[in-house]
Amino acid sequence: MAAIVDLLNCDAYTDHIFCNNRLKSFTENAWPHQQSVNLSAEKMAQAGFFFDPDDENVDGVSCPFCLKSLTGWEDTDDPLAEHAKRKDICYFARLGKDEKEWTVEDFLRLLAQRRASIMSLIALKAIDGARNAMESVKKRIDVLTESKRQKKTAKRKI
Repeated sequence: MAAIVDLLNCDAYTDHIFCNNRLKSFTENAWPHQQSVNLSAEKMAQAGFFFDPDDENVDGVSCPFCLKSLTGWEDTDDPLAEHAKRKDICYFARLGKDEKEWTVEDFLRLLAQRRASIMSLIALKAIDGARNAMESVKKRIDVLTESKRQKKTAKRKI
């Protein structure tokens, strides 16, 4: 959970609010689709993504606003359409404005979206943790119940 809470101040996300910094994430790293017309670094950054690969996803990207991560890009994909399709609640994807056209309200809504996305992730992680704890307790109860049943059965045989 600490890793999720760290998102509130995570430079990897806050540094990529503006297009120029998102673009740098592609050009300063080994973006595997650099030669693709549809998936150029510029189009990816304009669609709100920054390059965010890991060991399993060499073409992973993330949105600093809705926190959506996508991978497995194909040359025919349209980054903005994929962003909107998979995260229709993303204000950035719906806004459809160049950042030079953002109003103060737009910017504040984008930051609010980011905070809301983080809080949603925190809540989902807490729910998952509670669910896992519940399953663990259920298993322990089952073990204890079975053990008690076996003891009763053994006493009856005596």
